[in-house]
Amino acid sequence: MISNQEDDEFVAVRVQDPRIQNEGSWNSYVDYKIFLHTNSKAFTAKTSCVRRRYSEFAWLKKKLQKNAGLVPVPDLPAKSFFSFSNEDFLEGRRKGLQTFLDKVVHMTVCLSDSQLHLFLQTPAAGRTHRGLRAGPHAVHRDGRHTHLRLVQSGLRSGAGGRLHQGAESDCFVRVHGEPSAASALPTN
Repeated sequence: MISNQEDDEFVAVRVQDPRIQNEGSWNSYVDYKIFLHTNSKAFTAKTSCVRRRYSEFAWLKKKLQKNAGLVPVPDLPAKSFFSFSNEDFLEGRRKGLQTFLDKVVHMTVCLSDSQLHLFLQTPAAGRTHRGLRAGPHAVHRDGRHTHLRLVQSGLRSGAGGRLHQGAESDCFVRVHGEPSAASALPTN
């Protein structure tokens, strides 16, 4: 039997698995695994898994607030510098970050923001979000759709497994829920 009902769109985000990185050094930090599962047309990939640290959440909140204008973006849990070894603190922060993302993905103004897509679906190995920038031909309209091409720069594996600076890769996202096709965008 064929049903004419559309499936309800969903966006499920899970913040889990806090890990202390560079433990015992002055530059230690905690990052969290963020798993996304969705059938929303706003996202190119239907599942993704990335690791993010608190400073990247703070970056995201700042970008979302700038783009949302007068619409308030939810708050992050409080920042703390010396509680990494406290399991209760880590669990409390994880829950706070989970609450933040749950609220953000249910705000239309944030769900259509390319910065959220980058945060949830672009691996951050070897770079920070400050390395993300709009590349050449960043916005392309083909009459029916708007496509946004974002270029990330950072460390990438080169010949012989060596890392080199400045390699670029593309991240294509839908803008305002419109379908995106990589072939519609010019490449350099």
